[in-house]
Formats: sequence, C-alpha cells, structure tokens
Amino acid sequence: MPKRETTVKAFNQPGMARTRALVKAMGYDAEDLRRPRIGVANSWSETSPGHIHLRAVADAVKAGIWQAGGTPYEFGAPWTWDTEACATTLRPAMSSPPMWKPAPKSIVSTAWS
Repeated sequence: MPKRETTVKAFNQPGMARTRALVKAMGYDAEDLRRPRIGVANSWSETSPGHIHLRAVADAVKAGIWQAGGTPYEFGAPWTWDTEACATTLRPAMSSPPMWKPAPKSIVSTAWS
C-alpha cells in the first residue's frame, strides 16, 4: 500500500483534476481532501432485512472518523444472505465465503488505486 503522502501528492496532481471535481461535487472540500481518507464498507441495503441496522452503524462510524480528523468514504459491500425467508429463518446465500470475503479489498483497491 502506498504511503499517505504519495497518495495525497498523486491526488493533487493536475491530471487528477476531474477526480477532485467529482469528489468536491459530492460535498467534500479542499480540507477534507488533505485528511486521511478512510473507507467504510457497508452491506446495508433495502433488500437485506437482516442488515437494516447497518445504516445507523455506518453513520456512527463515519461520525467517529470525522471527529478523529479523517475523511470517511462509504462504499457498498456484498452481503451474505438471500432476502427470501424460509419458514422462520433466512436462507444462506449460495455463494461461499471464499467468494465474498475478499470483495471489500477488491472494491477499495479498484476505487483508490
């Protein structure tokens, strides 16, 4: 993983103007872009009833990141349960853990590399 100084330096190069503009359009300012960027993986979804509480958890985590001097970036992560209820329980998804466990790392490395 590159050092933070390298990442910030690369982000502020002229060739990254489009990316900076898009991030600023999302409501971040220049000061936010100078802080450490911290990803918050969240599997909350309106189609996943077992994860409905994770929206509030992610908001609390992001508030803590702001208070600690970082800039949070929330991104969606795959969830592991089907939404189809079977009698009294949710049925496990067909995907196996080796398929979905590396997903957040792949999302981060793709988005921030």
